[in-house]
Amino acid sequence: MKELIIAFIFTISTAIAQDDFIPRKPSVIPSRPAKNTMIFWVNGDADRFRNEEGSGSKIVRLDVLDVDRIKQLSQKCNCNIVLFHDQRGTNRWFNRSKHFSTFLYSYSKGKPVKFGNKNYLQFNEVDQSKRSFLATLLKFSQDLFPGTSYHLIYRGHSFATDLTHPESVSFDRSSSGSYHIKDFIASIKESKVRLSTVTFAACSMAYVEMALALTPFANYMIASQINIHETGITGFSFEYLTKLNDQMSEEAIAHVLAKTMLERFRTVKEKELFLRETPAVMIDLNKISVLKDDISFARIYAVEAVKNSREDFAPELITAKTSERYMNLRKSEGISDIVLNVLKDKMQSADDNTTSYDFIEVLQKLGWDDLAENLKGSVVLYDYSDFTHKSGISFDIGFN
Repeated sequence: MKELIIAFIFTISTAIAQDDFIPRKPSVIPSRPAKNTMIFWVNGDADRFRNEEGSGSKIVRLDVLDVDRIKQLSQKCNCNIVLFHDQRGTNRWFNRSKHFSTFLYSYSKGKPVKFGNKNYLQFNEVDQSKRSFLATLLKFSQDLFPGTSYHLIYRGHSFATDLTHPESVSFDRSSSGSYHIKDFIASIKESKVRLSTVTFAACSMAYVEMALALTPFANYMIASQINIHETGITGFSFEYLTKLNDQMSEEAIAHVLAKTMLERFRTVKEKELFLRETPAVMIDLNKISVLKDDISFARIYAVEAVKNSREDFAPELITAKTSERYMNLRKSEGISDIVLNVLKDKMQSADDNTTSYDFIEVLQKLGWDDLAENLKGSVVLYDYSDFTHKSGISFDIGFN
């Protein structure tokens, strides 16, 4: 009898918490789902602690705040939601080796999907750098909401740095930490799920390299070209969930995602010390696909040109401050010298390590005007400030 009880407990525990990411089906699969399925991958493994408002305020976990916001908005969304959240601590108050568990939530037309008697699935630690992880998440979403349009939203740190610095551990502290565009694309390919949109709610992911790799698997890409400094009260906006409906086209949804994703970043005030107004971009991957051969050749040419003469292309470098107008604007707002110096130090640190350049501006300097103009037709820039001036899509001379 004792052995039976132990076996029963073991069976129940493994059904609730899997070492591998193998989500089980819900009690009742929604019979008439909405047209659009939003798949959120919230990576909380890296350093997600920030000031709630600005300097001196309490510390909050951005990934936890984001998940709470998404769950609240999901109850008002005329869409389907699959929300994956894996979290790990790293901060002076938290041991970076401590894992806070992994959860998966789902909603359909505002109502939570039931898994047994709960509104969620819970897992042990998930290695998000495994190619099978994202493929499984996408396939699970397709099985749960078949025949719908699928929109992937990645929320976390940029993993573009791992293209040039594979030793980085910023992506997933449960594994070796390295992640590459090749891993991301291989996961999507393995899932066989065609994506309507791919949104990167992360720093510096609007790379032409990513756009080229995504063209066979998605229709639109939404990202930011530069680094994003955020606080708990700002963060990325997910209000677009309340604007979706079944009558919207893929293009209309892509525009809404790009237009609203960073709308919290409009205010320029001292209390929002780490806030910096940031542009978002919507890239039409079908148009990129038509230009793919020309873009690929031009990128190789542009990389060699920049490597041979870095100084000549200094104006096209993607920098954290983007323009001296930013500092002048902050100063005109009455920002103290102490705060300005903190901002300058942060931005200088980012600038010292960047090898990214604005692709369209470099093409124009090299005389590839026709391709630059055609590429502009593939990129829609939503600029929330008066000091950013880049075209919206970058390339990196260190990518391989």
